[in-house]
Amino acid sequence: MAAIDFASLLSTGSMLVSGVLFIGWLFQAHRSVRVDPEQRRKHSGWAIGGWFVPLAMYVIPAQVTADVFRGAAATVEQERHGWSAPNWRPLLAGWWAAWLLTSLLGGVSGVLIGGVREDADPIAGIGLLRNASIASTLQGLTSLVAALLLIWLIHLAQRMLRPREGVAATLPASHY
Repeated sequence: MAAIDFASLLSTGSMLVSGVLFIGWLFQAHRSVRVDPEQRRKHSGWAIGGWFVPLAMYVIPAQVTADVFRGAAATVEQERHGWSAPNWRPLLAGWWAAWLLTSLLGGVSGVLIGGVREDADPIAGIGLLRNASIASTLQGLTSLVAALLLIWLIHLAQRMLRPREGVAATLPASHY
């Protein structure tokens, strides 16, 4: 039982650390001088706050991430005449869909486990636990897919945000 508790603590801790690091990166990337301010739909503060506002947390983080890519693509295409930015939209959509599915499956698993009562029919309880286990396993898989897609997204964004040699990064007046 202690091994399961440790694994759960390790999993939760790594998810929290990863989340904090990603949100910090997203905030910095969104307010980067390499992101065309005209392409931002949201203020950079939403890169952090969007994750904590009920219901909005299912939309705003994806919008802020799209702002980073749209703004970086506009900057890159302006600097590198004839070069078009990579198609980031399917990757972003896949990451966000996997993240939403991970959240949904976590909720389903929690509801199923919460439905098991000691005074209930043991056969029904076993069925609920089996279904909760399936939902939890699927949650783990979709979480892995979301993590891999996010790593790919960050790598792509970092490539797009890197200044081209010989181009000075200037802070536009509308940056703040």
